[in-house]
Amino acid sequence: MLFYAALLPGFVDLARLTALDLALLVAMLVVVIGGVNTGYAVLASRARLLPERTAQVALQRVAGTLMLAAAAVVLSR
Repeated sequence: MLFYAALLPGFVDLARLTALDLALLVAMLVVVIGGVNTGYAVLASRARLLPERTAQVALQRVAGTLMLAAAAVVLSR
């Protein structure tokens, strides 16, 4: 959450925000980013319940490949 909050001044003029605007912005960050992170945590806890070791290894390889692909996209920009 701190990472996204650090990026915020590049998109929003913080000097022009009122107290209500700031409260709404904080609430939005907590709900959206917190919700996504909660979803990741739930999926991760369910993935741990895979009974077969081969399924766990396959899931880890797919996740690693997706992370590498995301890094390559970020680097290419």
